[in-house]
Amino acid sequence: MKRISFLLLVFSISWVVFVIIGNRKRIFHRFDPQAMEQKYKNSQWVVPNSKKGISDGDLYAYAGYLYLHGKNPILINPELPPLGKYILGLSIELFGDPAVLNILISIISLFLIFELIFLTTRSYLFASLGIFLTVINSVYIDQILNPTLLDIQHLFFFLLFLIIFLLYLKKEKYWLMVGSGFILGMFLSIKPFVIFFPLVTVWLFIFFAFVKKTEGGYENRIREVLNFVVLEFSSLFAFVATYFQYFLKGGNLRGLMGVQKWIFTFYSSSKIDRVKIMGKYLDLIFFNKWHFWSKGYPIIHLSQWSLIWPLEFLIGIVSSAYVLRLFKDRQIKFSNILDSGMILLSL
Repeated sequence: MKRISFLLLVFSISWVVFVIIGNRKRIFHRFDPQAMEQKYKNSQWVVPNSKKGISDGDLYAYAGYLYLHGKNPILINPELPPLGKYILGLSIELFGDPAVLNILISIISLFLIFELIFLTTRSYLFASLGIFLTVINSVYIDQILNPTLLDIQHLFFFLLFLIIFLLYLKKEKYWLMVGSGFILGMFLSIKPFVIFFPLVTVWLFIFFAFVKKTEGGYENRIREVLNFVVLEFSSLFAFVATYFQYFLKGGNLRGLMGVQKWIFTFYSSSKIDRVKIMGKYLDLIFFNKWHFWSKGYPIIHLSQWSLIWPLEFLIGIVSSAYVLRLFKDRQIKFSNILDSGMILLSL
C-alpha cells in the first residue's frame, strides 16, 4: 500500500510539474500596468456596451496591482472582497507576474488535501488517491492554466480552515479555534461575503449548539455557543482587516456594511431565474449539459468535461458515507463536523 501511495504521489506531482512547464508561456507573463490600464479603460466596466472586454483574471490582477499601490478597494471591482486580488498584486510586486503565487497556492493545496484526508482516514493510500484524483481533474488543471482566477485561493483557505478546525476539535486548544476563525475570515474574503457568510454561520452554529458532543449539561452547551461566537468574531475581524486600505482612505464600519449591501444588491438584481438552473449542476457533472444563464438558458457543452467528473463525484459521495460510518464506529467526538466537511469537499 505504501508503494502504491508513493507512486501515486510521484505521478501526481510530476503531472502538475509537466503541465506547468509545458504551458509556461501561457501561464507566466510579465505584467504591464500601462497596457492593462488601457485595457481596463476600454472595457465593459468603464465603457457601456464596449466590444473590447477584459477577462476576469486580468481584472483581478489589475485591481490587485492598484490596491497595493494605494487604491481604495471599493473603487475598482468592489463586487468581490479584496484579499484574493491583494495576493495577485503581491505576486506582481515580488515576481512581476500575477500568476506565480497562485501557482504556489495550487501546489500547496495538494498537500492540504493530503493532510485533510490523512487526518480523517489515517490512510496514506486514500490521501495519495485524493491528490491523484485532484490533479487528473480538468477543473484543477484549468486553475493552473488560468492562474489569475480566485477559485484556487478559495479552495486553499477552505482546506486550511478545515485542517486547523479539526485540530482544535481534537486537541481543544483555544488558540487553534481562534486561528481557524482567522483563516475562515480569509476564506470569506475571496468570494462574495454576503453569499458564503450566512451559509458558514448556520453550519457552525448548528454544530456548536446541537451536534458537538460535550461532557456535562446545559452550562457546557452554553460554553460551546460562546466558542461559536468567538470563532465568528475572529472570522469577521479577519474579513474586515482585508479592507484596511478602505479604512486608511477614511472609511468606517457603517460604510463597509453599506458596501456589502451594495454587493448583495448587485448580485440579487440579476435577471437570472435561479429556479430554472437550480440543481442543474448535476446535468453538467454527469452529462456535460451546462444550462447557461443567458437569455433562453441554452445548453452548453464544455470542452474540459470528461468521464472523470461523474466518477469523482460518485467517489466523493461514497467516501463521505464511508468516513461517516468509520468515525461513528470509532466514536470520535468530532466526527460530525469532519463528515460534513468531507461532504462539502466532495460536492
